[in-house]
Amino acid sequence: MFNKKLLIILFSSLSLTVVAQQKKTVAVLDPICRDNSVNAFYQQMVRGSMESAVTASAEYEAYDRSAFDQIQKEQAFQRTGAVNDSQIKKMGELAGVDYVLVSEVSAYEGYLSAIVKILNVTTGKYDKSTDDLMELKPNAVKSKCNEMASSLFGSSLSQNSTSKMQVPAGYVDLGLPSGTLWKEHNEDCGLITYNQARNYYSNSLPTKEQWEELMSNCHWTWIGNGYKVRGGNGQSIILPAAGFKDEGVTNYVGEVGYYWSSSLYPEDWNYSWGLPFGADEVGLSEYGLGGLPHEMGLSIRLVK
Repeated sequence: MFNKKLLIILFSSLSLTVVAQQKKTVAVLDPICRDNSVNAFYQQMVRGSMESAVTASAEYEAYDRSAFDQIQKEQAFQRTGAVNDSQIKKMGELAGVDYVLVSEVSAYEGYLSAIVKILNVTTGKYDKSTDDLMELKPNAVKSKCNEMASSLFGSSLSQNSTSKMQVPAGYVDLGLPSGTLWKEHNEDCGLITYNQARNYYSNSLPTKEQWEELMSNCHWTWIGNGYKVRGGNGQSIILPAAGFKDEGVTNYVGEVGYYWSSSLYPEDWNYSWGLPFGADEVGLSEYGLGGLPHEMGLSIRLVK
């Protein structure tokens, strides 16, 4: 009898502990930019900082980004168009989360303004909010966003906090100022068109600015059939020279690499910024970033 009572007490204690330690789930929405003044690079920096803060918190856990992006796509939710709290609440209910983090950004004369709020999905009201003004520079935006996130979630984040946190499987932290994580390998889709890349991988494609950041903050070494790209923290990724596909024909495998970005080329929206490189261009000083026609087949490397 004594042992039976003891087991019941222990079981009850364990059950209470589990309930007490259960974390609230937060889905982080892409920043809303009504005037298109903030590019995708800085928008993703804001979102990434908030996701990092949720992950570092003892009380909250982040909802899977790709799953929430899919819900946004299915609901035809437009970040730059009309948006209201009922739409956001509905997406939170579909995802089954406790909260949705909503941010709104705009830029003017070299400064970025950010407002961040946490919507309670049950009540449809905002529980917490914060705002700040910062220089439109990667280090300044990253630092300020971390401060804002800390005030919302009570988590203390350094500028390079991603290196101290668990990096998702298959990704590499190169110690970049934006906190961007790069996929360890190319996608196994082969060489695909821009429209295919957008349909398959949506917001996981790197922007023009993220490629530029990778170029300027990492050491590039030609290794015979691609580049080894090493970050300042010693971590590295390999970008294979898989060639490119033109009119169905694959060309220059092992000699050049061509990679899509998500950013459209401003002079012609049938082109997008892409990253071409070759063996003679260590550091990519001459190739740089250039507009590439959407019907070409290029390699895919994703970011988070």
